Amino acid sequence: MAHVEWLVLRTRAEIEAALARAGWTVLWFIENALNVEGRDYDVTRTASVRGGLRSWVSVLRDCEDGDFADRFEDLTRSKTARRFGTTKVYVEVRDGARACEELEHLDAAIRAGGSFEAAVATVERRGWRINSDETNEDTYDGVVWEIGASRGAEHFRLGFFHHGRDGDGIIRIDDFAQAESSSRGARVSIEIRSSALADELLDDIAGQAGVL
Repeated sequence: MAHVEWLVLRTRAEIEAALARAGWTVLWFIENALNVEGRDYDVTRTASVRGGLRSWVSVLRDCEDGDFADRFEDLTRSKTARRFGTTKVYVEVRDGARACEELEHLDAAIRAGGSFEAAVATVERRGWRINSDETNEDTYDGVVWEIGASRGAEHFRLGFFHHGRDGDGIIRIDDFAQAESSSRGARVSIEIRSSALADELLDDIAGQAGVL
C-alpha cells in the first residue's frame, strides 16, 4: 500500500492523472501551498471542475493528525478527509446545480422578509439546520448577512449584501460553483458543499491506489 500511495499522491502529474481518471479537469495547481513563518509545509492544492461541480483537493504529506497543516485544513466542517499512510487528503466539492436550485426557492422570500431573523427562519423552513457559528449579521459597512446550515450530507451557505445597485435578477453560477442573483439593490448568493460528493472523489482516488 505504501508503494501505491507514493505513486498516486506524491507528484503533480500523478495527482492530475488521478483527477482526470475520475472525470475532473484541473483548473489550477499550487505546490507548497502553506507557508507559516517562513516554513513551507509539504502541501499541494488543486482546483478542478466536472460539469457544474467544483472540487478543491489538498494533499498533506508527512502529516500528523493535529499538526499545524492538519488544523489549518480542518477549519471547514464540509471538508472530507482521508489518510493514506503518512499522507492526508482533504476534499471539498461544491455543487452549482444544487446551489441554483436552492436560490430559485429562496431568493424572493429572502428579499421579501426584510430582516436577518426572517431570512434565518426562511432557510429553516426549507429543512436546513442552522449552524450558529457560521451565521451572523453585520451592519458595519452596509447590510451583510451570512447563514450557514446543514442537511444530511450537504452544507449550505447563504450570503446577502445590500449594495444599493440594481441588477437583472437572473441567477448565475460563478467560477466557484456559487449561485447568485442581484436585484432591488441587493445580492443574494448560495453555495452548496457536498460531503457525499467529496467522499465519492476520495473513493475514486483510493480505488485507483488499490486501497479499497
